[in-house]
Amino acid sequence: MKFKRSLLSVYVVALLTGCGSDDSDSTIINDGIAPEVSTSSLEDNRSVNSSTFTINGSVSDTDEVTSVILKVNDQALPVTFNGADFDAVFTLSPGLNNYELIAEDELGNTTSITKQVYYGKQVSAGGAHSGAIVDGQIWTWGRNNIGQTGVGYTSTLSDENHPTTPQLLAVYDDGELVTFTSLAFNQNASIALDSEGNVWAWGDGDGGQLGLGDNDDIISEDDFYTPQKISSLKDIISIARGYDHSVALDKDGNVYTFGENDKGQLGNTSNEDSDYPILVTLSDIIMIAAGSDSTYTIDVNGILWGWGENNDGQLGQGETNTDDITSPIQVPLPEAITSVAAGKAHVLALGVSGKVYGWGLNASNQVGNTEEDTWADDIYVPTELPWVTEAFAIWANGNQSFVEKADGLIYPWGFNGLGTLGLESDEDPIAPTIAITDLDGILDIGAGALHTIALRNDNGLFSWGWSFEGSLGINDPINFWGYSLPQKIELSE
Repeated sequence: MKFKRSLLSVYVVALLTGCGSDDSDSTIINDGIAPEVSTSSLEDNRSVNSSTFTINGSVSDTDEVTSVILKVNDQALPVTFNGADFDAVFTLSPGLNNYELIAEDELGNTTSITKQVYYGKQVSAGGAHSGAIVDGQIWTWGRNNIGQTGVGYTSTLSDENHPTTPQLLAVYDDGELVTFTSLAFNQNASIALDSEGNVWAWGDGDGGQLGLGDNDDIISEDDFYTPQKISSLKDIISIARGYDHSVALDKDGNVYTFGENDKGQLGNTSNEDSDYPILVTLSDIIMIAAGSDSTYTIDVNGILWGWGENNDGQLGQGETNTDDITSPIQVPLPEAITSVAAGKAHVLALGVSGKVYGWGLNASNQVGNTEEDTWADDIYVPTELPWVTEAFAIWANGNQSFVEKADGLIYPWGFNGLGTLGLESDEDPIAPTIAITDLDGILDIGAGALHTIALRNDNGLFSWGWSFEGSLGINDPINFWGYSLPQKIELSE
């Protein structure tokens, strides 16, 4: 079933008590009408990448509404309520979070709304391999020349056992089947977060990007063909990957980085690679992201920080400052930021107002352009994108950008030469003005360098873009071919 979602208004009316009385002495007659609640909310089970989540809305009733109560995972939390409007900010746990809003009027009539939000990436795509989490288990497929799919061996398309379609990874820890909450694939390596706060890594170990070293002077660059637990990381709640480095966020808001560091992407004031997680000098971080050779974080105040490669202005410091930066620096933005997405060398940021800002490499119009071609190939400072006034989410990788607008549809722009944007046309759109064909109700998007994976609200998986070594996960794919429209992915029984 297709449907559109804007600020999703949920109206639930519960008639919990009778009305009228057989007693002439009654002075209060309960009308039996419960409060009407309208709330801005995402789709149930929708993925978000920030550890804090904001919900707001309004209530109305024929009688005075006396309270709005919020319960998150059965725990009561404070709500700011002025008698008509309410808002609340709460911390998420990795994976699925349940929350309930209860509004009560002065006569005791109540309305209850129960919803869900998912903290973490349910789908992810690398250079040419892909993955999805379904019921806590990882499915992978695609290119496997360095073991990046984690199936236990290396293979190419000519091999009979090559994972051109989704393969289930059964991962055990001390004899117990591990459940996973988030994925971060990029280029030829993969990391995953389990429900206990552990990080697992596999694939290309070049530069120490798997984080499996011993904190000594010898960099471990071994490749691994199955998921390996990074013993030095604990209590992790979010993960991200650049092209050759990885980032992790713990429950206390601390950021750790490991992998290649030639551009300062690890943020420790050096250019030395590390196969062991490095603590970055930041605190109170609620979101992490990574570009090709740069890293980004958002703190609890909505301030965006970045470090690493800056040759195309991807750190937003202006045209006169394009040197690499080896420690966190604030990216100047006109409002608090709720989300950040990084491509190869361009960045998108979502403000609390719903506006989207972009900067960095723009040679393929991945930041945007006008019909008169007035925007430069490099945008050195964050620039408001005029085509989006109310965005729900942003994604980026390679030279592609994606935004979910208030109508609940996904609008791509940038490089489209290999069908990477999911549009009927093979032209490169210069702005987010045309939605992806026949795809709505999206829960999560995993943008790869040249292909993309999407999860729909009916748990349907879709892919589009460059088909290479089984990257799209579809039956009988044409290799070295661009699929411009979303293709349905089937999981084996």
